[in-house]
Amino acid sequence: MPAAEAATESRSACSKASRAAVTRAGTTEVAAIGAAAVFSSLHSENVADVVRPFLGVGRRGSLPATRFLQLMRSAVALADRETLSSLARAATEGQQQLEIWQINTLTAIYEALERKGKPLDDSLDKPAQVVLSEAVTRILEQVADTDAPDTRRLAEVSLLVRIPSASQRLLELLPKWLTVESSPALQGAAVGALAHMAGDKPAEALTANWATY
Repeated sequence: MPAAEAATESRSACSKASRAAVTRAGTTEVAAIGAAAVFSSLHSENVADVVRPFLGVGRRGSLPATRFLQLMRSAVALADRETLSSLARAATEGQQQLEIWQINTLTAIYEALERKGKPLDDSLDKPAQVVLSEAVTRILEQVADTDAPDTRRLAEVSLLVRIPSASQRLLELLPKWLTVESSPALQGAAVGALAHMAGDKPAEALTANWATY
């Protein structure tokens, strides 16, 4: 067998093994060190193959949300521009209201860019930038929906706090979560999000409703 074919076959086998290991990690009790070993099997050449079966609306598979987000964080940290753009497009396709897994994937992308200090236009191709911008706009319109479950609202804020253009909307919204009517989870998320934001206005928003206690 030629060396090139052998290398391709080896990468394919590695990708299949990685996907199987990721699925097992999501469906069984895995110690932290075991989970770390599973995700360490990811590398820059097999990222797309490993994550593809878990992408697509309605096809997130059996991974629990925490495992899925861990996989996405690992994948985007390793992905090149082309793969990262593919992830962004997969995370924005489908219905008007994105699924939580899609929001979590976008969060992982913005987290990675934030850590690297890289602008969006240097990291994604133009079509991916467009669909990402459209998705963020939709989320900004929906984030104040008080009928949405806490899990969704928490996911949305975790994403939006990493997007500078969303700061003003969050400054309007988050103080409303700092009341006794809000769940402890929402209150905690509001405090964390405001602490993440720069400037004096987040500190002012943090204390805006103290007089109501």
